[in-house]
Amino acid sequence: MGDTVKYDVVVVGAGPAGSTAAKEVASKGLKVIVLEKHRLDREKPCAGGVTERAIQRFQIPENIFDRSCYKLFLCSPKCKTVTLDYPERIVATTMRAKLDKTLAELAIDQGAEFKENTRALDVIIENGFVKGIKAKSPSESHDIYGDIIIIASGTPSILTKQLGLLTNNERSKALCYQYQMAIDEKQIDDRIGDQLEFYYGVVPGGYAWIFPKINIVSVGLGTWLERAKRTDLRLRERLDNFVRNHPVASEKLLHAKLLYPQAAMISFLGVIQRNYGNGFLVAGEAAGHVDSSNADGIYYSMMSGEIASNVAIDAYNADDNSSAFLRKYKTAIDKEIGKDLKEAFNIRKNMLTTNHQQELMVDTFLKDREFGEQLCKYMRGDASPRDLKRYTLKHPLFTLKAFFSRFRS
Repeated sequence: MGDTVKYDVVVVGAGPAGSTAAKEVASKGLKVIVLEKHRLDREKPCAGGVTERAIQRFQIPENIFDRSCYKLFLCSPKCKTVTLDYPERIVATTMRAKLDKTLAELAIDQGAEFKENTRALDVIIENGFVKGIKAKSPSESHDIYGDIIIIASGTPSILTKQLGLLTNNERSKALCYQYQMAIDEKQIDDRIGDQLEFYYGVVPGGYAWIFPKINIVSVGLGTWLERAKRTDLRLRERLDNFVRNHPVASEKLLHAKLLYPQAAMISFLGVIQRNYGNGFLVAGEAAGHVDSSNADGIYYSMMSGEIASNVAIDAYNADDNSSAFLRKYKTAIDKEIGKDLKEAFNIRKNMLTTNHQQELMVDTFLKDREFGEQLCKYMRGDASPRDLKRYTLKHPLFTLKAFFSRFRS
């Protein structure tokens, strides 16, 4: 038997965007519910790196992190390697189950309600406005109404498809495949240590990674959907070959045991036509709020969740949930994170797409340690994509070679 419930704000998805939005809305006294199709502590496909910028900006509790990483290790397509050191923490690693559960608990502490194992099936539209969500839990169906609906349901988002927002732009999506692998803690310390590792040339147009945790390493690879389709990539076979046969990585992963595989699609800027409409906002990965040069989605998702909450509060106070009012969200997103996300796409296109670009990048870092420091700042969040671009212009030969390398396979 179904029920009908009314809230001030309904959030779909209990990831970083959804929980951040719910926390902020609840802190202002609004009645908010978050619908999550899985458990709050389910393990999501994710390398699990959280930038220092995100940790500080959103005061993420330190006790959820496994390792603090102060180094970046890069391996070129020809297996040249460079280790970039930084005096401050760049990224902390964690399992997504811990992160997502913690962010949800912070929202619950503010008064937000969460409904686990509840799948959003459809939007409820009345008189041209999104008024609620048709949802289903294992035992019953629900019609859950809200003055504002925040869609933060990740990729793929059935709700953005139902609203006709998807662009079907294959340049705005990536495919990833990852293993969580058990390995002795001493072996992690000896072989990897507190560094994030990136390997180029493993998969066309993308890269592979090794992120250390506690007795676990997250090992994966990914590339753009258009590239995967064009070359008929078999990502699991590529990952198996990387783990077993890569000249550098296979030594680090010797005797590591597979715990479980994970597959995911990631959305980037351009995945939807617009991120607002009558009665609704779209936040996080569902709106493509992910850095396309380094796949940092946690910070940008949390930022968009916070921005969505501010606009939702304003709309509630003004008693106006029209598209004309909610356009404030697009304006704020463009100002706060949109320019960064657009520039990150240019970095991806001009520095990271081909093997030639990736080889050139590692060569440049080997010769210019200050350039490597800029990359560490960028990964940490102290420098924006525009800052990194400005620094590359100080290296005109690198910039020129990287640009023309775009046209080489």
